[in-house]
Amino acid sequence: MTLPQERKITEYSFDMGVIAAIDAANASAATVIPFAGELMSAALHVDKTLATAGGANQTFSVFVNGSDSGVVFSTPDGLLAANGILMFLDARLQVNKGDRIHLVSGAEQATVTTAGFLSITVNANEAVNLNHRFLDAGLMSDIGAIGNLSNIVVMPEVGRIVGAFVHNRTLTTAKTTFDILKNGVELSAHVPAAGSDADFVLPNAAPANKGQFCRIDNATGIPVAIGDTIRMQSNGETGPSIADVILILETGSGDLSRYSIPAGLFSAIQTAGNLSTAVVVPEDGQLVGAVLNAHTVICATPVTFDVLKNTADSNLDVQLPAAVVDERGSFCRPLRDTGDDSYLEVVAGDLIQLRSNGEQAAATAADGALIFRR
Repeated sequence: MTLPQERKITEYSFDMGVIAAIDAANASAATVIPFAGELMSAALHVDKTLATAGGANQTFSVFVNGSDSGVVFSTPDGLLAANGILMFLDARLQVNKGDRIHLVSGAEQATVTTAGFLSITVNANEAVNLNHRFLDAGLMSDIGAIGNLSNIVVMPEVGRIVGAFVHNRTLTTAKTTFDILKNGVELSAHVPAAGSDADFVLPNAAPANKGQFCRIDNATGIPVAIGDTIRMQSNGETGPSIADVILILETGSGDLSRYSIPAGLFSAIQTAGNLSTAVVVPEDGQLVGAVLNAHTVICATPVTFDVLKNTADSNLDVQLPAAVVDERGSFCRPLRDTGDDSYLEVVAGDLIQLRSNGEQAAATAADGALIFRR
């Protein structure tokens, strides 16, 4: 009998993307931790069987704010292709609010180039508002450049955006503001505020390599519906700097049994067989659906997507309803091939991906998120 995976209520997971070749000292994507806490675990999924030199463990060093922490995750040699595992640290590691985390492969993998898909879980050591969801908006390549953009983030729940954490790599030289784009439309002319646009504000002299909370300069935040997209756009007041961004969504529910993982941009959903970005499940549970926001109106026929688990068809689809308006998201409920509502059981390290069945008539891309239940 397998016991349920123990989980603290204050544990949060963050997608780390893919290391395309773990046989070299390559890095994952980075994420910003929006609270003080302790790094607990990492889920790893490999696309080829691990075969390290001399049977050594495959390791991943944890970098905090660009520096090697000296602490590593590891997994034994021999993990089979298209499988995942939950990894733990060789020593405890505390992180501070605003720290930037990324992982670097120890390159023990011998000769076969292997992709490693990763996610991490962090336990908060401070009081966290249970109504808050932390949504990764990725890397902004230069917040000192006017018009520089974050990733697009799909809203998994109804609520309001109340702020962001921005981790800038270089000291800011002026107060830096970021326009808010909702469903592709810049909100400055549409959201009233006392004497200002609806912008995120990063203060002057924000230290390098230390994440800062960015308030929104209106009193109420930005209301969002399920499937709305939010994006940040720099107004470029500071000097050149890379920045990593986490959005804070306040919902009406303190239920942390559900969580979302960004599924990125799903290009050309009108093409049968086209794949979404793959994501790694950080803990045991169920896939309960997806949220998709298409850039062109959906045709008169519902659009279905096969759910792939560890690259194999799970015989579960998610369905985007017919006639959904462009730039307006929709929850896609999961269906078995029989047409019955259902869920997909998952374990830590599983790789989940959507594959379009091509019913959409007009060419369009869609931004998405996958919804899981712990």
